[in-house]
Amino acid sequence: GGFLAGLFFIAPAFLLVLVISYFYVRFHQVSHADSLFKGMQIAAVLVIGESVIRMAQPYAKQGLAILIAMISAFVVFFKPSLEPLIILGFGLL
Repeated sequence: GGFLAGLFFIAPAFLLVLVISYFYVRFHQVSHADSLFKGMQIAAVLVIGESVIRMAQPYAKQGLAILIAMISAFVVFFKPSLEPLIILGFGLL
């Protein structure tokens, strides 16, 4: 049951990425297609940004949470290889 649930949860996104990548490989030299793909990139960034804002809203009034987020972003920006340690370390707090 769990395998099928996971499969049907992942399959639609996988198939969508597969179809989009096929069209990108086939039509990436067409100028209108390039604009379309750039628009899709912007839309993806906006969706991710909105998700981050929604997840952060409950913690926006907690000073410690803001401090942890700022320190984490600073360290990961300058040393991306430390990201797993940052997640584990601050997760224990």
